[in-house]
Amino acid sequence: MRISIRLLIVFFLIGVNLPSGAIDPELKRKVMISEDSHIVLSNVHVFDVSRGVLTLEQDILIEGTQIKAVGRMDAPKKGVQRIDLSGRFAFPGLFECHTHLAFLTTRNEEEMIAELRAFVFNGITQVRDLGGPIDVLRQMDKRISSGEILGPKMFYSGSMLEKPPLFYIKKNKILPGLQMGISTKEDVARVLLEFAGKGACMIKTYGKMDLDVYKYILVVAKKLGLRVVHDPGRYLFHGIPMDTAIDLGVTSIEHGVAPWPVVLKDELKKEHDRLMSENVEEAARESFIEKVIKLGFESISMEKLQRLIDKMLENNVYICPTLCIYGPEDIFTKEFIKNKVKILVGHDGPSPSLLFTEMKLLRDRGLSELEIIRGATIYPAKWLGVDDRYGSISPGMLANLVILDKNPLEDIGNFESPYMVIKNGQVVFARSK
Repeated sequence: MRISIRLLIVFFLIGVNLPSGAIDPELKRKVMISEDSHIVLSNVHVFDVSRGVLTLEQDILIEGTQIKAVGRMDAPKKGVQRIDLSGRFAFPGLFECHTHLAFLTTRNEEEMIAELRAFVFNGITQVRDLGGPIDVLRQMDKRISSGEILGPKMFYSGSMLEKPPLFYIKKNKILPGLQMGISTKEDVARVLLEFAGKGACMIKTYGKMDLDVYKYILVVAKKLGLRVVHDPGRYLFHGIPMDTAIDLGVTSIEHGVAPWPVVLKDELKKEHDRLMSENVEEAARESFIEKVIKLGFESISMEKLQRLIDKMLENNVYICPTLCIYGPEDIFTKEFIKNKVKILVGHDGPSPSLLFTEMKLLRDRGLSELEIIRGATIYPAKWLGVDDRYGSISPGMLANLVILDKNPLEDIGNFESPYMVIKNGQVVFARSK
């Protein structure tokens, strides 16, 4: 038998699934530590994201920026830092799945740096940034990646794309490039090529869009390796409704209110379509929106909603409800949860603390602590295609970890006061006793 230079796995046993929050008594591993090890996190309960269980107290071996092993380890060699975390809990660093970090640049430099640092200190080591000037995001990402400033790893889209006139034109004056007009296939080719060249890994479509242009966006995005996030727009009058986007291959939908125009009862749908097609004053549309919101569940066809949910499940579509923004009007997220649609956790703003508010709102809608944690760890990593590096604690993964005093599988609020945060293999935050 050949023995690995770096470690020897003497024994391991994969246990059966246990109830969420349970500690798996069978997952035991013993490893040897190599001379170039950097950190050993000792005696910590490790979260297994795939099975939704915690291990007995284990050790986590970190070499450089990576997790090298998880198990019971021999005494470390000289120069290896051992951190005793007895009784504590290790979870993957969190994703904020819907943020707009570029707005931080409208503040002064000191405030921006402090807020980016606060993301990491709160255990948010990655973000999906879904709208901002591409050059601003690229520069911020460079400063974080180089170590000039401390902040979360950024997976960003660049400007939100929409057919003019732009919905967020006023915000575009505050932050030029928050949205970008895109009307032709030539626009699509030019803009997506620029964004890909400037580090975007996805693009975000918003609101109004001609169908042929939208289809071309998906073609070009696929060729460039860009994922597509779709925000159909506010409430009801959507250029590309979410069911159309899903049929075309989109697998990430933003905001829990997105289904509304797709699932309206027939009479309301006829009125909606008339207001969409006719040259009507905006006030008439706003009046209709108010009527539908007031009707709530009475406005929708549950049969249509179930068909839409079935389509989401068949196509492995994720939704990010952003209840911090749309909570009072959101009548759909409970149904998503009941039907086991995959939920991403994000709150649609540049403030790190609101992620924990979003978690609690999702819990109040009926989402389990386990699924909330998956929605802030492995689900975004899988959607982004980076689950070989992010979203779980296992050998070969990037060492982005949050250490907690109490088990968040029992109470999601336990994420709010981390004991320690590790980013890229370095302890970047550690609370005093």
